[in-house]
Amino acid sequence: MRLTRLFEIARVWRRKRAILRLRKLQQPLPPGFIFDREEANSR
Repeated sequence: MRLTRLFEIARVWRRKRAILRLRKLQQPLPPGFIFDREEANSR
């Protein structure tokens, strides 16, 4: 008997979905906008 295990990493899909959502924004992000996760998490 042979077992096959499949799994997906959800984090990859969340990142791709977030990027697609940002691209669909009605209002563009300001020039030079950079999201800093460390800065956001330190608040």
